[in-house]
Amino acid sequence: MRTIPKALPSTFAILAIFLLPLSTQAAEIKPPLKALFVTGGGYHDYKKLAPFLTSNLAQLVNVTFDVKFGLEALRDPKFADSYDAIVYDMCDD
Repeated sequence: MRTIPKALPSTFAILAIFLLPLSTQAAEIKPPLKALFVTGGGYHDYKKLAPFLTSNLAQLVNVTFDVKFGLEALRDPKFADSYDAIVYDMCDD
């Protein structure tokens, strides 16, 4: 019959102390914010900037973006109803 080494129970206890907060934090993770990124204009290359900006912002904040180009995205009075946040990045003359 094999015996359990004396250090093994204390090793499990130490691991449990460190891993328990991780498991409770994982259970508390909230879903990402849903944001609309409205962009466009005549002075910058917004087709290239929009993916760059939204992916970098998403690395800093728990957020997912829908991207819409131009002012026509704002014509519907309820365009913002399904979003938690709206980000405007526009230049127009």
